[in-house]
Amino acid sequence: MRLDEFYGVFREYEDERKRAEELAAGISAMAKEAIENREDVEGLDGLFESARGMVREHPFLSPVFEGAFQSCCEARLFLSYLRDGSIDPPGDTDPRICLEALRRLVRDLRRHFLVRMDRADVDEARKAFEAMEDLLKVIERVDGTAEDLESMVEKSREELYDYKRKREDLDLDDVWFRR
Repeated sequence: MRLDEFYGVFREYEDERKRAEELAAGISAMAKEAIENREDVEGLDGLFESARGMVREHPFLSPVFEGAFQSCCEARLFLSYLRDGSIDPPGDTDPRICLEALRRLVRDLRRHFLVRMDRADVDEARKAFEAMEDLLKVIERVDGTAEDLESMVEKSREELYDYKRKREDLDLDDVWFRR
């Protein structure tokens, strides 16, 4: 390859990388919006598929999309949980990306838990807590560690315990010895 040909190839690479960065930013922003608004955002799946097509065509762009794919997977998981309580990682996503999305989902569920506790919706808060516990077990089994998440789950357990203790309408052993 001649030097002037290399320049042309490099320019193409840079143009594709810039397009990929813009697309990744759009995916991340839409995923964040979906989580914040707790509803699907029209066009997110289409952008996700466009990004996957770019990665298939240009594998060197894969690192550009990693964060966006994590955000999209996180949004899919959170919205699925809100819809029907299920947390089923999409099979079409890299397992490393899914693992990080599951870690992020624990944080989303913690926020959901706090909102529900603030609204005195203890049944929904308890469901979020149980989902956090289940996710923590899976993450520990797959990754071997989840120390950053353990304290969050334990704090939720304590808050649920304290709330229920004040109301005295829960078998306290059920909260502490669920594991």
